[in-house]
Amino acid sequence: MNNSQLQPTLLRLTSIDCELLRLQTRYDVLPQKNKLADLDKKKADLDERAQQLQQMRTNLDNKLESLNAEGELVQERIILEQGRMEENSANYKEVARLSAEIETLTRRLEKLDYDSNSLQEKCQELKGVQAELEKRQRAIADMEEQLQASWQADGTKLLEEIEQLGTERQALGTTLPAEIWERYEASRAKHNGIGAAALQEGLCDGCHMSLTEGQLARVRQQIASEGVGECPCCHRMLVLP
Repeated sequence: MNNSQLQPTLLRLTSIDCELLRLQTRYDVLPQKNKLADLDKKKADLDERAQQLQQMRTNLDNKLESLNAEGELVQERIILEQGRMEENSANYKEVARLSAEIETLTRRLEKLDYDSNSLQEKCQELKGVQAELEKRQRAIADMEEQLQASWQADGTKLLEEIEQLGTERQALGTTLPAEIWERYEASRAKHNGIGAAALQEGLCDGCHMSLTEGQLARVRQQIASEGVGECPCCHRMLVLP
């Protein structure tokens, strides 16, 4: 490759790299990305709350089950004691004792029924809270689905452009002498993705610094002999436009 071909190839590479940086930045700051991140946080908070509510619901169900089981036992005791009282109806003292026992058991049963009703009310309230939470979770899931579709649509376009430019870039790289390509890539790595710049009216188009007459003479001599020069200020490769 002669100098007349080398310089426009390097300029095109520089143009592609600039465009790639721009496209990648656009992709990285797509508004859907931040919105999805916010939704992820809200989802995590709601999921944690849902777990807490479910644990509360489980605890209430266990307590309710325990109360109902005890209520059944107390009811059985009452029936049993009533049977004994009928069997011992002639024994005044035994009837009095059994009557007192039945009264105690009856009060206990009433207390268990009251507690059971209170727990059932709490369970119903908790179900309402859970239903509202599930509604919010579904709404966030719908929003997430819409944002994912939008992000994929916008992101796909950008990624396709990035891929096309990347293919062209690689193809151009294969046309350069290996030494120039390696030098360009090294310069690109050091200078935020831009490895070469044009020398225009005594200015480096990369760092926008003016070169002295002596510097210009040395750069032009480098370009004439090697095909490329080097900016004495930013040390990017310099070519003539």
